[in-house]
Amino acid sequence: MRAGISRHWLAGLTAVLGVLYILLGAAAGGLAGALGIAGGLLIVIVAAAARRLPPLAGAALLVLGAVPFPFLTWWSLVTPLIAVLALAIGGRVVAGGHRPAARPGRGTLPTSSPRPTGQG
Repeated sequence: MRAGISRHWLAGLTAVLGVLYILLGAAAGGLAGALGIAGGLLIVIVAAAARRLPPLAGAALLVLGAVPFPFLTWWSLVTPLIAVLALAIGGRVVAGGHRPAARPGRGTLPTSSPRPTGQG
């Protein structure tokens, strides 16, 4: 269980930031609220599907979800802060979801048994 948490904690944190966006959007109402809710949904979707999205598409969806809401709520300190955090942490999630798998023989111990020494 710890391995799963340590592997996916940035994606989980990005999803929590998306949920905060949804809650702030529901509280804002109007056009700003609609953009907050839609942006929060996009952030959650990117966090959940980062491994299946091409990096450029994931980054574009993340920016599209995070950027419009703070511009309509410019007087607030919270929405730009959440946007910056979502872009910074979500960017690592999008970039980290496509690391190539380690090739055998690099950084691993040899799997063959040692050669037998001469007997007698």
